[in-house]
Amino acid sequence: MYIINPNEHSDREVAKILDQCDPDIPVAVALKKPETIELFQRFNPFFMVEKYTDNITTEFCDEQIEKGMLIIKPEMYRKARVKNLPELDIHRLPHELVKVSLELMSKSLKESLRIGSMALICEIVQSGDKILCVGGRENLLDTAVVLIPGFASDFVDAKVLEIICAPYDQ
Repeated sequence: MYIINPNEHSDREVAKILDQCDPDIPVAVALKKPETIELFQRFNPFFMVEKYTDNITTEFCDEQIEKGMLIIKPEMYRKARVKNLPELDIHRLPHELVKVSLELMSKSLKESLRIGSMALICEIVQSGDKILCVGGRENLLDTAVVLIPGFASDFVDAKVLEIICAPYDQ
């Protein structure tokens, strides 16, 4: 596992590290700023937009889609969620155990898991397939995780297979 110093250049570090990863695993990247597209384009990724910002607007996303980028916008995700989200019939863990587990996870890891769940719900990957998810906190990309995504919002059905890189927290 690589340790990333979270700063405005951490997305470049993550992109360099991904060059060493299995090229057959699909890549999903949280789209937080326009430069992200150029940095990660060589991996033929899907870009996931959780919410619009000053830099990432619906117009910007539409322009990129017209150029051939694979971008999942928030409204596309919401529509897919209504259509594809199954009734979860998974063994529920005790509430306190889930709560404590979520509190121990970094924001960056939670976002990577959420990106994986979005990819599964939008049918970018099939249930049980691996995906490499890149996420981070705030406006940074500092975490890359290979995982088998799940549908549950508390991530109890997701399986983290490998943490490729994560931020150094002081």
